[in-house]
Amino acid sequence: MFSCSWLRSRCSTIRVLPAVALLALFATTEVVAAPVLLSVDDTWVREDNPTSNRNGNDQMNLRTDIDADDNDAILLRFDLSSLSGPQVGATTLRLFWQRTTTDSEGKIMKVYGLNEGAPRETTWLDDNVIYGEVGNPTADDAPGLIPDGIFPGDNPNNPGGDGSLVNGPGEFTLGHSEADIYDLDEANTTFLGEVVTDAAVQLSPQDFVSTDLTSFINGKTNGEVTLLLFRDQTTSGHQLRFIPSEVAIGASMPGLSPTLLFAPEPTSLALLGLGGLVFAAVRRRR
Repeated sequence: MFSCSWLRSRCSTIRVLPAVALLALFATTEVVAAPVLLSVDDTWVREDNPTSNRNGNDQMNLRTDIDADDNDAILLRFDLSSLSGPQVGATTLRLFWQRTTTDSEGKIMKVYGLNEGAPRETTWLDDNVIYGEVGNPTADDAPGLIPDGIFPGDNPNNPGGDGSLVNGPGEFTLGHSEADIYDLDEANTTFLGEVVTDAAVQLSPQDFVSTDLTSFINGKTNGEVTLLLFRDQTTSGHQLRFIPSEVAIGASMPGLSPTLLFAPEPTSLALLGLGGLVFAAVRRRR
């Protein structure tokens, strides 16, 4: 034992440092517990070839043409079971561009989450999922979509109702709803936000950050999440092209797979902030 009468400021430092060390330990443990998740299933489906499985392509395409019958959509599934707790911090969805082009600049990518309990939520696989054919449902149909087929007269390259080629105005021009244009199953999906895309540089990232995405993941209880991606309606046929995991892994670059990144959990940030306040108090006592 010793008296603090001759060195009060140093004794106050001695009393507080164990608490600071404990806070730092807990904060560090929480921060590193939030992982980076790579997709376990990822592919794209196309409306004008509704029974074809696109897995194995060297790219995943997003497109919504003005006729709205030549749509390409992307599906991503992530395994959440490795998350350390029920809450994660700010979440980023990261995709990597498959090629360099300025055609991608200024486009809008929209992200939807597949609601828990939706049909085929836990059973779809990237090696067998298809867009789906109107009037011919199968177990391989993409979750979150309700195909409505080719709208008669929408596309000059497709037959009209009588079998003739008709140059119609299309669903977009006719003012159909966004859900109808995307063939979206509104009852089983949740809109999570949109991002204006960059000019594509091959192998560079395109990020999507949304508080709604974070909340949606925090609300999941079955250990997985499926996201559906669409592009804004446009007269342009230019696709947004991203790298699928099969290509990334085959090239020994798994980090180029579709990815979910998590910021430190809110509790970790609070502990770090408290630790900083304690250190500041120690310095003032000196």
